[in-house]
Amino acid sequence: MYELFKKYWKRFFLPLKIVIVFAAFYLIYGKFDLYLFRENQFKFPAISNFRLASFIFLMLIFTTVNWLLEINKWKLLVSQVVKISFYDAVIQSLSSHTVSLVTPFKSGEFGMKTMFYKRDLFKKIIDLNFIGNFSQLIITVIFGIVGFYLYQFSIGEILNITIVDAKSVSFIFFGSLILVIMLSIFIMNKLINFKIIPIKKHFHILLISMLRYLIFSHQYVFLLFIFYPNLNYEVTISSIFSMYLLASIIPTMALFDWTIKGSIAVILLSVIGFQAEIILLVSIIMWFFNFALPAILGSYFVMSFSSNKILANE
Repeated sequence: MYELFKKYWKRFFLPLKIVIVFAAFYLIYGKFDLYLFRENQFKFPAISNFRLASFIFLMLIFTTVNWLLEINKWKLLVSQVVKISFYDAVIQSLSSHTVSLVTPFKSGEFGMKTMFYKRDLFKKIIDLNFIGNFSQLIITVIFGIVGFYLYQFSIGEILNITIVDAKSVSFIFFGSLILVIMLSIFIMNKLINFKIIPIKKHFHILLISMLRYLIFSHQYVFLLFIFYPNLNYEVTISSIFSMYLLASIIPTMALFDWTIKGSIAVILLSVIGFQAEIILLVSIIMWFFNFALPAILGSYFVMSFSSNKILANE
Protein backbone atom coordinates (compact mmCIF):
# COMPACT_ATOMS: atom_id res chain seq x y z
CA MET A 1 0.00 0.00 0.00
CA TYR A 2 2.79 2.42 0.91
CA GLU A 3 4.62 1.67 -2.35
CA LEU A 4 1.42 2.44 -4.22
CA PHE A 5 1.13 5.69 -2.28
CA LYS A 6 4.68 6.71 -3.24
CA LYS A 7 4.02 5.83 -6.85
CA TYR A 8 1.01 8.11 -7.24
CA TRP A 9 1.83 10.76 -4.61
CA LYS A 10 3.79 13.02 -6.93
CA ARG A 11 0.98 13.01 -9.50
CA PHE A 12 -1.54 14.34 -7.00
CA PHE A 13 0.74 16.58 -4.95
CA LEU A 14 1.08 19.41 -7.49
CA PRO A 15 -2.68 19.62 -8.19
CA LEU A 16 -3.28 19.60 -4.42
CA LYS A 17 -0.92 22.56 -3.92
CA ILE A 18 -2.57 24.44 -6.79
CA VAL A 19 -6.03 23.83 -5.33
CA ILE A 20 -4.95 25.09 -1.87
CA VAL A 21 -3.32 28.25 -3.22
CA PHE A 22 -6.13 28.93 -5.69
CA ALA A 23 -8.73 28.47 -2.94
CA ALA A 24 -6.85 30.87 -0.64
CA PHE A 25 -6.60 33.56 -3.33
CA TYR A 26 -10.19 33.07 -4.45
CA LEU A 27 -11.56 33.33 -0.93
CA ILE A 28 -9.48 36.42 -0.15
CA TYR A 29 -10.62 38.07 -3.39
CA GLY A 30 -14.20 37.03 -2.69
CA LYS A 31 -14.19 38.77 0.66
CA PHE A 32 -13.01 42.07 -0.76
CA ASP A 33 -15.18 41.86 -3.86
CA LEU A 34 -18.33 41.18 -1.85
CA TYR A 35 -17.86 43.44 1.14
CA LEU A 36 -15.86 46.32 -0.31
CA PHE A 37 -16.85 46.66 -3.93
CA ARG A 38 -19.92 44.75 -5.05
CA GLU A 39 -22.18 45.86 -2.20
CA ASN A 40 -20.34 49.17 -1.87
CA GLN A 41 -20.77 49.07 1.90
CA PHE A 42 -17.65 51.00 2.82
CA LYS A 43 -16.81 54.58 1.91
CA PHE A 44 -13.10 55.24 2.14
CA PRO A 45 -12.28 58.74 3.38
CA ALA A 46 -10.43 61.06 1.03
CA ILE A 47 -6.83 61.38 2.24
CA SER A 48 -3.61 62.63 0.68
CA ASN A 49 -1.13 60.26 -0.94
CA PHE A 50 1.39 60.99 1.82
CA ARG A 51 -1.07 60.08 4.59
CA LEU A 52 -2.11 56.97 2.70
CA ALA A 53 1.52 55.89 2.25
CA SER A 54 2.22 56.59 5.92
CA PHE A 55 -0.84 54.59 6.94
CA ILE A 56 0.18 51.57 4.83
CA PHE A 57 3.76 51.78 6.10
CA LEU A 58 2.70 51.83 9.75
CA MET A 59 0.26 48.96 9.20
CA LEU A 60 3.04 46.92 7.59
CA ILE A 61 5.29 47.67 10.58
CA PHE A 62 2.62 46.40 12.97
CA THR A 63 2.07 43.26 10.88
CA THR A 64 5.79 42.58 10.38
CA VAL A 65 6.57 42.80 14.10
CA ASN A 66 3.53 40.66 14.87
CA TRP A 67 4.65 37.90 12.50
CA LEU A 68 8.32 38.14 13.47
CA LEU A 69 7.25 37.38 17.03
CA GLU A 70 5.06 34.47 15.85
CA ILE A 71 7.91 33.05 13.75
CA ASN A 72 10.37 33.39 16.63
CA LYS A 73 7.88 31.69 18.93
CA TRP A 74 7.66 28.72 16.56
CA LYS A 75 11.45 28.57 16.23
CA LEU A 76 11.78 28.56 20.01
CA LEU A 77 9.17 25.82 20.38
CA VAL A 78 10.68 23.55 17.73
CA SER A 79 14.17 23.99 19.20
CA GLN A 80 13.07 21.54 21.90
CA VAL A 81 12.97 18.82 19.24
CA VAL A 82 15.30 19.91 16.43
CA LYS A 83 17.27 23.04 15.61
CA ILE A 84 15.94 25.03 12.66
CA SER A 85 17.02 28.30 11.09
CA PHE A 86 14.95 31.46 11.21
CA TYR A 87 14.28 31.09 7.48
CA ASP A 88 12.97 27.56 8.03
CA ALA A 89 10.67 28.94 10.72
CA VAL A 90 9.43 31.58 8.23
CA ILE A 91 8.64 28.92 5.63
CA GLN A 92 6.86 26.65 8.09
CA SER A 93 4.87 29.45 9.76
CA LEU A 94 3.68 31.19 6.59
CA SER A 95 2.95 28.07 4.54
CA SER A 96 0.98 26.49 7.38
CA HIS A 97 -0.91 29.77 7.80
CA THR A 98 -1.91 29.68 4.12
CA VAL A 99 -3.25 26.14 4.46
CA SER A 100 -5.08 27.03 7.69
CA LEU A 101 -6.95 29.76 5.82
CA VAL A 102 -8.93 27.18 3.82
CA THR A 103 -9.35 24.52 6.53
CA PRO A 104 -11.78 24.50 9.47
CA PHE A 105 -10.50 25.37 12.96
CA LYS A 106 -6.97 25.96 11.56
CA SER A 107 -6.51 22.19 11.29
CA GLY A 108 -4.40 22.65 8.18
CA GLU A 109 -1.78 24.48 10.25
CA PHE A 110 -1.11 21.34 12.30
CA GLY A 111 -1.01 19.09 9.24
CA MET A 112 1.25 21.34 7.20
CA LYS A 113 3.83 21.79 9.94
CA THR A 114 4.19 18.05 10.48
CA MET A 115 5.14 17.64 6.80
CA PHE A 116 8.48 19.34 7.47
CA TYR A 117 9.55 16.67 9.96
CA LYS A 118 10.09 12.96 10.15
CA ARG A 119 7.14 10.75 10.94
CA ASP A 120 8.39 9.86 14.43
CA LEU A 121 8.30 13.58 15.36
CA PHE A 122 4.71 14.17 14.24
CA LYS A 123 3.19 13.88 17.73
CA LYS A 124 5.79 16.23 19.23
CA ILE A 125 5.28 18.81 16.47
CA ILE A 126 1.52 18.73 17.01
CA ASP A 127 2.04 19.14 20.77
CA LEU A 128 4.41 22.07 20.25
CA ASN A 129 2.06 23.79 17.81
CA PHE A 130 -0.81 23.33 20.23
CA ILE A 131 1.25 24.78 23.10
CA GLY A 132 2.03 27.83 20.97
CA ASN A 133 -1.65 28.38 20.13
CA PHE A 134 -2.75 27.65 23.69
CA SER A 135 -0.32 30.22 25.11
CA GLN A 136 -1.89 32.83 22.84
CA LEU A 137 -5.33 31.81 24.08
CA ILE A 138 -4.24 32.11 27.73
CA ILE A 139 -3.02 35.67 27.13
CA THR A 140 -6.25 36.50 25.29
CA VAL A 141 -8.31 35.22 28.21
CA ILE A 142 -6.27 37.09 30.85
CA PHE A 143 -6.40 40.44 29.04
CA GLY A 144 -9.96 39.77 27.96
CA ILE A 145 -11.15 39.32 31.54
CA VAL A 146 -9.49 42.58 32.57
CA GLY A 147 -10.88 44.33 29.51
CA PHE A 148 -14.40 43.01 30.00
CA TYR A 149 -14.34 44.05 33.65
CA LEU A 150 -13.30 47.61 32.75
CA TYR A 151 -15.65 47.77 29.77
CA GLN A 152 -18.82 46.99 31.70
CA PHE A 153 -18.14 49.73 34.23
CA SER A 154 -17.25 52.19 31.45
CA ILE A 155 -20.62 51.75 29.77
CA GLY A 156 -22.63 51.33 32.95
CA GLU A 157 -24.16 54.79 32.70
CA ILE A 158 -24.90 54.45 28.99
CA LEU A 159 -26.83 51.19 29.43
CA ASN A 160 -28.26 52.14 32.83
CA ILE A 161 -26.64 49.12 34.48
CA THR A 162 -26.01 49.49 38.20
CA ILE A 163 -22.77 48.41 39.84
CA VAL A 164 -24.58 45.50 41.49
CA ASP A 165 -25.95 44.32 38.14
CA ALA A 166 -22.52 44.65 36.54
CA LYS A 167 -20.92 42.59 39.30
CA SER A 168 -23.58 39.92 38.93
CA VAL A 169 -22.97 39.70 35.19
CA SER A 170 -19.22 39.50 35.80
CA PHE A 171 -19.57 36.79 38.42
CA ILE A 172 -21.75 34.57 36.22
CA PHE A 173 -19.69 35.12 33.05
CA PHE A 174 -16.24 34.74 34.58
CA GLY A 175 -17.33 31.86 36.80
CA SER A 176 -18.59 29.94 33.78
CA LEU A 177 -15.50 30.86 31.79
CA ILE A 178 -13.12 29.68 34.51
CA LEU A 179 -14.96 26.37 34.83
CA VAL A 180 -14.77 25.82 31.07
CA ILE A 181 -11.05 26.70 31.01
CA MET A 182 -10.27 24.37 33.93
CA LEU A 183 -12.18 21.53 32.27
CA SER A 184 -10.44 22.20 28.95
CA ILE A 185 -7.00 22.23 30.58
CA PHE A 186 -7.79 18.93 32.35
CA ILE A 187 -8.86 17.28 29.09
CA MET A 188 -5.99 18.73 27.06
CA ASN A 189 -3.46 17.70 29.67
CA LYS A 190 -4.48 14.12 28.91
CA LEU A 191 -3.96 14.62 25.18
CA ILE A 192 -1.06 17.08 25.00
CA ASN A 193 2.37 16.64 26.55
CA PHE A 194 2.96 20.07 28.10
CA LYS A 195 6.16 18.76 29.71
CA ILE A 196 7.78 18.58 26.30
CA ILE A 197 9.25 22.02 27.09
CA PRO A 198 10.55 23.21 30.49
CA ILE A 199 8.57 25.58 32.72
CA LYS A 200 10.99 28.44 32.08
CA LYS A 201 10.41 28.18 28.34
CA HIS A 202 6.65 28.16 28.88
CA PHE A 203 6.98 31.62 30.43
CA HIS A 204 9.15 32.71 27.50
CA ILE A 205 6.44 31.56 25.07
CA LEU A 206 3.78 33.37 27.12
CA LEU A 207 5.86 36.56 27.03
CA ILE A 208 6.10 36.43 23.24
CA SER A 209 2.36 35.74 23.04
CA MET A 210 1.68 38.75 25.26
CA LEU A 211 3.81 41.03 23.06
CA ARG A 212 1.94 39.79 19.98
CA TYR A 213 -1.38 40.42 21.68
CA LEU A 214 -0.46 43.97 22.66
CA ILE A 215 0.78 44.71 19.15
CA PHE A 216 -2.27 43.57 17.18
CA SER A 217 -4.73 44.98 19.75
CA HIS A 218 -3.04 48.39 19.50
CA GLN A 219 -2.99 48.04 15.74
CA TYR A 220 -6.78 47.98 16.06
CA VAL A 221 -6.66 51.10 18.26
CA PHE A 222 -4.45 52.82 15.67
CA LEU A 223 -6.99 52.17 12.92
CA LEU A 224 -9.87 53.48 15.02
CA PHE A 225 -7.78 56.54 15.96
CA ILE A 226 -7.52 57.48 12.27
CA PHE A 227 -11.30 57.89 12.12
CA TYR A 228 -11.82 59.03 15.72
CA PRO A 229 -8.84 61.13 16.89
CA ASN A 230 -10.60 61.96 20.16
CA LEU A 231 -11.38 58.40 21.16
CA ASN A 232 -11.21 57.39 24.82
CA TYR A 233 -8.22 55.03 25.03
CA GLU A 234 -9.28 53.18 28.19
CA VAL A 235 -12.79 52.44 26.96
CA THR A 236 -11.58 51.58 23.45
CA ILE A 237 -8.82 49.19 24.51
CA SER A 238 -11.11 47.49 27.04
CA SER A 239 -13.66 46.98 24.23
CA ILE A 240 -10.99 45.47 21.97
CA PHE A 241 -9.74 43.17 24.74
CA SER A 242 -13.34 42.06 25.32
CA MET A 243 -13.86 41.50 21.60
CA TYR A 244 -10.82 39.23 21.30
CA LEU A 245 -11.96 37.28 24.37
CA LEU A 246 -15.45 36.65 23.00
CA ALA A 247 -14.13 35.87 19.50
CA SER A 248 -11.61 33.36 20.89
CA ILE A 249 -14.35 31.12 22.31
CA ILE A 250 -16.15 30.88 18.94
CA PRO A 251 -14.47 28.22 16.76
CA THR A 252 -14.29 29.27 13.11
CA MET A 253 -12.17 29.19 9.97
CA ALA A 254 -9.44 31.83 9.70
CA LEU A 255 -11.22 32.97 6.54
CA PHE A 256 -14.18 34.20 8.59
CA ASP A 257 -12.08 35.59 11.44
CA TRP A 258 -12.79 39.20 10.50
CA THR A 259 -16.51 38.50 10.27
CA ILE A 260 -16.68 37.12 13.82
CA LYS A 261 -14.47 39.82 15.30
CA GLY A 262 -16.22 42.52 13.28
CA SER A 263 -19.66 41.45 14.45
CA ILE A 264 -18.61 41.36 18.10
CA ALA A 265 -16.76 44.67 17.74
CA VAL A 266 -19.88 46.30 16.31
CA ILE A 267 -21.86 45.24 19.38
CA LEU A 268 -19.21 46.44 21.84
CA LEU A 269 -17.91 49.58 20.10
CA SER A 270 -21.19 50.95 18.74
CA VAL A 271 -22.36 51.39 22.33
CA ILE A 272 -19.57 53.91 22.93
CA GLY A 273 -20.19 55.88 19.75
CA PHE A 274 -18.31 54.16 16.89
CA GLN A 275 -20.18 53.74 13.60
CA ALA A 276 -20.83 50.16 12.50
CA GLU A 277 -19.48 50.84 8.98
CA ILE A 278 -16.18 52.12 10.37
CA ILE A 279 -15.86 49.17 12.76
CA LEU A 280 -16.40 46.66 9.92
CA LEU A 281 -13.94 48.55 7.72
CA VAL A 282 -11.30 48.44 10.47
CA SER A 283 -11.96 44.72 11.01
CA ILE A 284 -11.48 43.81 7.36
CA ILE A 285 -8.31 45.95 7.13
CA MET A 286 -6.98 44.11 10.20
CA TRP A 287 -7.86 40.80 8.58
CA PHE A 288 -6.13 41.74 5.34
CA PHE A 289 -2.84 42.78 6.95
CA ASN A 290 -2.66 40.03 9.59
CA PHE A 291 -4.32 37.10 7.79
CA ALA A 292 -4.69 37.65 4.04
CA LEU A 293 -1.31 39.27 3.31
CA PRO A 294 0.75 36.61 5.19
CA ALA A 295 -1.35 33.93 3.44
CA ILE A 296 -0.48 35.44 0.06
CA LEU A 297 3.21 35.36 0.97
CA GLY A 298 2.86 31.84 2.34
CA SER A 299 1.33 30.63 -0.92
CA TYR A 300 4.79 30.92 -2.52
CA PHE A 301 6.21 28.49 0.04
CA VAL A 302 3.26 26.13 -0.43
CA MET A 303 3.85 26.02 -4.18
CA SER A 304 7.61 25.55 -3.74
CA PHE A 305 7.13 22.73 -1.22
CA SER A 306 8.35 19.48 -2.78
CA SER A 307 6.63 16.11 -2.54
CA ASN A 308 10.11 14.62 -2.19
CA LYS A 309 10.40 16.49 1.10
CA ILE A 310 7.48 14.52 2.53
CA LEU A 311 8.73 11.16 1.25
CA ALA A 312 12.22 11.92 2.60
CA ASN A 313 10.74 12.42 6.05
CA GLU A 314 9.28 8.92 6.17
